[in-house]
Amino acid sequence: MRRLLALALIAAAPLAAQQQSTFDLSVRNIMRGPELYGREPAQVRWTADGQWVYFRWLPPGSAWDAQLKPYRIAPRAGAQPELVSDAHMDSVAPWLASGPRSRDGRLRVVAANGDIWLQQRDAQQRITLRRVTQTAASENAPRIAPDGRTLYFVRDNNAFAFDLASGLTRQLTDIRSGTAPRDPEAPKGQRAAVAEQQKLLLEYVREQLRADSIRRAERREAEARALPVVWIPQAERVTGLSVSPDGQSALISTFLPAQGTKGSDVPDYITTDGYPRMIPGRTKVGDAQGTAKVGHLDFASGKVTWLKLSPDSTSAAGGAQVGDWSADGRFAIVSVTSADFKHRWIWSVASAAGATVLVDALRDEAWVNGPCFNCTGFTPDGRIWFVS
Repeated sequence: MRRLLALALIAAAPLAAQQQSTFDLSVRNIMRGPELYGREPAQVRWTADGQWVYFRWLPPGSAWDAQLKPYRIAPRAGAQPELVSDAHMDSVAPWLASGPRSRDGRLRVVAANGDIWLQQRDAQQRITLRRVTQTAASENAPRIAPDGRTLYFVRDNNAFAFDLASGLTRQLTDIRSGTAPRDPEAPKGQRAAVAEQQKLLLEYVREQLRADSIRRAERREAEARALPVVWIPQAERVTGLSVSPDGQSALISTFLPAQGTKGSDVPDYITTDGYPRMIPGRTKVGDAQGTAKVGHLDFASGKVTWLKLSPDSTSAAGGAQVGDWSADGRFAIVSVTSADFKHRWIWSVASAAGATVLVDALRDEAWVNGPCFNCTGFTPDGRIWFVS
């Protein structure tokens, strides 16, 4: 036994000496952990039928600056990861996407690659896909009505409804950026007297005024028959539109960037042309912050009621996130963070008229944050849950 141990030590000594002589303590080498054992899998997702698990990964030995690549693996013992192409990932995107389910669990509507898809489960638990849209525009935020007959989605910051039986797509909102057009103001003072004189003396002027009046009346009648137009100020940016499952209203989120701020830019000296340039940086802590708004939009009237996002008038809303709707479509959850990040409020918003109820108020003198910070939702019996 001692002889075998001695032989083992003698055999190991040259190998240890060789490793010692080639051991590299440079920063580049000692930071090669992920290169040696591989990157951890990211974006792990099951297909809707449970047949595959897809993820992004780099195997051991990959270059330190390599990008994660798409893989899949079958959920069985001994299975090996398979590298797949980007084209394959595009084809399976509807199978990997997640979205709201119908009440009976038979339907699930998802957004994948900018289009809307419907996952349908039959009595044998087999899943089939039905494509709802195929456009150059990007559709998102899908939702399904409680009766399972209508799908709602957002395209170009406007809400649409898709009837599953007939295949008809209806536009529900007409949200535009800018200011509503107005008729020219009537002249005043001396100019009003001259205009009145022109009307009395010239038949052509009278005919022009009459024609203008008819055109204005016809335009108002056409606007009354069309969707109500909602105008969002040019300076504000629409960040989200969440349609209620009952299809009667929506919550529209906007953001007004701060004015007069200055970023802490950093010089970049390593450039392809040899000339340094500035790398844009974020603003300094304590600089002016942008303002978030959430409005309740009634589809029938086109009226927008902007919600009060803080219980008092001293704290401005720096961020607002519209969460889930209740299964019956009567209420939605809105999470709001103050601009100084010292407050977080969770509101319940009624679909019918936009009435709000404060669910929870969180305050921290340092910073309100934490794991799963804005995780909220509804329980099956209609109660709100949240993480604090």
